[in-house]
Amino acid sequence: MSCRDRFRDIKNDLILNRFEISVHAYERMSQRQIMAMDILGLIKSGLDHYYWSEKHQTWNFTGYGFDQRSFVIACSYNEHGTLIVTVFWNEL
Repeated sequence: MSCRDRFRDIKNDLILNRFEISVHAYERMSQRQIMAMDILGLIKSGLDHYYWSEKHQTWNFTGYGFDQRSFVIACSYNEHGTLIVTVFWNEL
């Protein structure tokens, strides 16, 4: 499957709340004070801002948390479906 096909799968899974959050992402959420509600808000906002990270082989979606700071969720796709690999603040 192409990278573009995987993008569609990931975006669809996020919209339908069919995804998992990795242990690593939970750790980074705690460290960076990004809450699950922030992730859900980013997803609900439309997932219109995204880019492919060649280095990490992830689709990255950018949006805003409740405090209006921009952050990124990095997602991958495997045989189990969509996984949020990590989250980080978007340094503009």
